[in-house]
Amino acid sequence: MISDYERLVTDLLAWIANNTKELSDHRFPNSLQEIKQEITNFKLFRTEQKPPKYKVWTEIEGIWFEIQSKVRDCRCKTYSPPEKKSIHDIERAWKGLEKEEYQREVAIREELMRQEKLHRLAENFERKALLRESWIADISTVLQESVIPNGDVKMLEASIKRHEAITADIMSRKGRFEALSQMAKELVCQNYENSSSISLRDKDISKKWQELMDLLAERQQSLEGFSDLMGLLREIDAVVSEMESMKITLQSSDYGKHLRAVEGLLERHGLIEVQVKSQGNQINQILQVAESYVQSKHRESKIINKRTARLTNLHQE
Repeated sequence: MISDYERLVTDLLAWIANNTKELSDHRFPNSLQEIKQEITNFKLFRTEQKPPKYKVWTEIEGIWFEIQSKVRDCRCKTYSPPEKKSIHDIERAWKGLEKEEYQREVAIREELMRQEKLHRLAENFERKALLRESWIADISTVLQESVIPNGDVKMLEASIKRHEAITADIMSRKGRFEALSQMAKELVCQNYENSSSISLRDKDISKKWQELMDLLAERQQSLEGFSDLMGLLREIDAVVSEMESMKITLQSSDYGKHLRAVEGLLERHGLIEVQVKSQGNQINQILQVAESYVQSKHRESKIINKRTARLTNLHQE
C-alpha cells in the first residue's frame, strides 16, 4: 500500500509539473487557425485530461488515510512520506497548476482577440487595396487617353477645366491611400501572420500612386505648355490682323482732294510708320519665343512656322 501511495504521488506530481510548465508558456503560434487549435487543446485539457488526475489525487488521499489508520491499529511507527511527496505537496502543486491554467486562459483569449482583430483588419485592407488598385488603373487610363486639342482655343480651355476636375478628384482621394498605408503599417507592426505580403502590396500601391502623380504632373505641364502656345498664336494672329489692316490703308489710291485731306492722310501715314516700328520689337520677341518651340521639336512646329512666316512676310511688306 505504501509503495502504491508513493508511485501514485510520484506520477501525479510529475504530471502536474509538466503541465504547469506547458501552461506557463505563452508563446502562442502567430496564426488565427493555429491559435484556435490551441484553444481546442486547452479545452481538452480541462475536460478530458485534468479530471482523471483529480480523481487520482482523491485516490491518493484515500490511500494515505488508510495507511495512517492501519499504522494506528498496529501501533507501528508513524509513516512519513519521502520529501516533497506529501499530501500538502500535491495540494501546493495543484494550486500552482490551476494558477497557470487561469493565466493561460486569459492570455490565450487575449491572443485570440488580437489575431481576430488583425484578421478583420487584413480583410479590410485587402478589400480597400483592390478598390484603390482598380481606381488607379481606371484614372491612369483616362489621363493617358486624353488628347490635347490642336489649335482650338475653346477645346483647349475645356481640356484644362476637365484636367482641373480630374486633379481635384485625385487629390481628394489622397487621404484614402494614406489610410490604406497606415493599415498596412499597423498589420506589420502587430506581426500579422501575412504581414510580408501586406507590406509588398502596400509598396506596390504606393508606387502606382506616385506614378499617377507623375502622370498628372506631366499632363498638367503639357496643358500649360499648350496654353502658352495658344497665347502666342493668338498674339501672332492679332499682330497679323493689325498689319493687314495697315497694309490696306497704305495701298489705298486716295491721295486727298484738297489740302486738309492731304494733311490728314500724311498724319495718318506718319502714325502707321511709328506703329510699324514699334511692332518690330514685338515681332522679334514673338519670333524668339516661337523659335524656342521649334527648337524643342514641339508637335505644333509646322503650325508655328506657318504663322511666323506669314507674320514676317507681312512685316517686310
